[in-house]
Amino acid sequence: MELVLILKIVLVVGPLLAAIYFWAKPSSVPTKIIVSIICIPALIAGVWLPVKETAERKEQDEASRYDRELLERQELRGQGFPTAYIDGLGENPLLKHHFNEGQRYEKEYKFEEAIEEFNKCLSHPGATEENRVAANILIGNCYYAQSRFKEAEEHYRGALDISKRVKDKSEALRGRAVALGNIGVVLHQKGHLEGALEYYRKALKIHEKIGNLSGMASDYGNIGLILEQKGDLEGAIGNHREALKMFESLGDLRGAARSYGNIGNALVQAGDLDGALKNHRKSLDINEGLRDLSEMAKNYNNIGVVVKEKGQFEEALKSHMQALRINKSIGRRDGIAINYCNIGNVLALQGNLDAALESYREDLIISQEIGQPEGIARAHINMGSIHYQKGLYKSAALLQFQGLSIYSQIGMKPHVEKAQRHLAISVRKLRDQGKFEEFLQEAKDKFGEEVEKLLGGLFTADEAD
Repeated sequence: MELVLILKIVLVVGPLLAAIYFWAKPSSVPTKIIVSIICIPALIAGVWLPVKETAERKEQDEASRYDRELLERQELRGQGFPTAYIDGLGENPLLKHHFNEGQRYEKEYKFEEAIEEFNKCLSHPGATEENRVAANILIGNCYYAQSRFKEAEEHYRGALDISKRVKDKSEALRGRAVALGNIGVVLHQKGHLEGALEYYRKALKIHEKIGNLSGMASDYGNIGLILEQKGDLEGAIGNHREALKMFESLGDLRGAARSYGNIGNALVQAGDLDGALKNHRKSLDINEGLRDLSEMAKNYNNIGVVVKEKGQFEEALKSHMQALRINKSIGRRDGIAINYCNIGNVLALQGNLDAALESYREDLIISQEIGQPEGIARAHINMGSIHYQKGLYKSAALLQFQGLSIYSQIGMKPHVEKAQRHLAISVRKLRDQGKFEEFLQEAKDKFGEEVEKLLGGLFTADEAD
């Protein structure tokens, strides 16, 4: 490094001193002119090369920052959790056997068998309306655990409808609140943030009315997740801490673990990596004690994200692979998709672009199969980042636009803004190559009028850079 610096100084100072020396000493004018002709280009080169290197280094730094920022597409977000309403099922002697069997299968992650048993409760002639509300919710939870969100929502809405016929007002409200909250969880998974928030708040209002602290804690946690996705980190952390306080007062270890994880996620977004890691490890410790595999997978995933941000790529990869193994063992497909996303992120940062691209494709395939728009968006954005690093700027921009479009549709404002920034960088490259109009026409052919609507202000901002 010192030798390179010395050579650069010699390139600048050497020609200058040589020219001064020959012009100062007695010599013929032609000799002085010849020396000047030799020295001036050398001097220009000596000045120009460092300037060029500085510009290239700036561009490389920008690209590196771009690549690192872009690979934050999802990874962290905690998920809303459907809750159960089981009052009555365990006490009804006609249903007790099927209820107990269903719960046993559910704990063993045998969801199809659990659904079969809970369906026997639902269709039993001796089942009360309260029993049918509970059975629908339990069946919905099993479908949700398999990432079958359409079927889950159908059963939650079925529970909501039946709750209107329950004669005991207190029981009707309890079942209704759980059904509302769980519909919110499904809408959240499907990317309908405003709709999810509306259902969470309806559930919270009922839980506050009937004094159900556990239900209130779940609602606060779910609302916190929405606020985080909408960019309100202070509001998100406040809600998660309120939920944590309630869960701890109830001695609910699962709820406390979930809240620690959600606080950790929000702290990552706020830039407090040490605080985030501390909360995620607290959550993992609790879930390991409970042997809750689904929650442990989320913990490993989120710890992987934090250590990746700290630059510990091998440790991050190890955590994500552990999460993937657990999610595959229990059939948690939404978790598998996120794991592939995060594995791809680490591989990309290690420079293994082809392997990263393959991971993102796995994320895309699963997200499409389970109908999760956020996952579809993040996969397109991440695949675009790989195309950008490979110098395929047009395909990168098209992929990024598709992700941007989905984020815009589901109202994830922080993701929209970030996707716009990165799309602008790809667009700048296309302009430099004279291929911007070609991209724009192809985008219009593929996406129609949406292109003008979404990108009208983007290119103006890009031109101002």
